[in-house]
Amino acid sequence: MVGVWVLYSSVFGLYSLMEVLGLMPQEVRSAGITLPAIFSPLYGDQNIDFVGYHVKRTTVTVLLHLLLPVVYCLGLGIVEPEWNMFNPWTISMPLALLWCASFGAALVGITTATRWYADSWKSHPLMKTLARTGQPPRIAASSVNLEFRDIDKFVASLGGSVVIVTDSWILQTNVHGVDIVHQRDAVLQ
Repeated sequence: MVGVWVLYSSVFGLYSLMEVLGLMPQEVRSAGITLPAIFSPLYGDQNIDFVGYHVKRTTVTVLLHLLLPVVYCLGLGIVEPEWNMFNPWTISMPLALLWCASFGAALVGITTATRWYADSWKSHPLMKTLARTGQPPRIAASSVNLEFRDIDKFVASLGGSVVIVTDSWILQTNVHGVDIVHQRDAVLQ
């Protein structure tokens, strides 16, 4: 008989893999049981503030994905109580190392999100991308937001990413980031 922990690990691993890679089936996305759907009230409205929405969305996504190992350990401690995962004096060395690695990943996520927030998002990868457009990042963000609101844009969904072409910008969103390039700077290869 397969242990409960094997079933739990398989289901959690499969869900986590689909979540992190952005490969959730449409049925799961429609049911609203993905992390972006659950935390969407934190992001605001993409149609009003495209850049702000995606800065918040990618920050929360990175943070939550780096917290998944801690959630896994908590669940493992619940499904296998005889492993004593919540007792630091009786836990086995491999499980203690698993906890340490999980907390390390969580610490990286919390530190990264806090650093991005503390400097008003200036070090966020999306804002760094906007800084490379030749305009101040806030002005570039305002231009992207304004053009994204326009009804005259091309939108194509490609697997886990969405490509949006406005009058001046080419935008590609994916699970962990957003790529933005001004059309005058784009080169097809």
